Amino acid sequence: MRILQSGLKTVIATLALMVGLTGTALAAEEKVFAGTIEITGTQFAFIASGKMGSGVVKFQGEDYYFDAAGIGAGGVGLQKVRLVGAVYNMTDISQFPGTYTEARIGATVGKKSKGMMTLSNANGVIMDLKSSGSVGLSVGPGVDGVNIQMRQ
Repeated sequence: MRILQSGLKTVIATLALMVGLTGTALAAEEKVFAGTIEITGTQFAFIASGKMGSGVVKFQGEDYYFDAAGIGAGGVGLQKVRLVGAVYNMTDISQFPGTYTEARIGATVGKKSKGMMTLSNANGVIMDLKSSGSVGLSVGPGVDGVNIQMRQ
């Protein structure tokens, strides 16, 4: 049991460091507003995590629909998520799809949720998202990779 507790403490400390470093790097980047975004889906975690969902990005007066799926590390729980936020550094919708890295921290208990995350892709697109109306039970920081594909 002590080995498990020690290992869990190491994982939590490593994730906290990764979240801190990723957040610092993203905060230092210049952000130029490009549009808004809303994502709904399901997230589950028990040390490893997974998520799937869909959403819409509003860019230059148009709605663009997409699907998202990802895997990662950190956190414990199961929740239905609704995330809203802003998209930055995008001059063409073709820059939006791809693989995003994510640093997250937050908690959901029942219908009360607090959380935020920042994602970025290889094209320099950044999304700042916050929890809005998530339902479930989850807690903890984490680092994930999320793949976004546009719907046809």
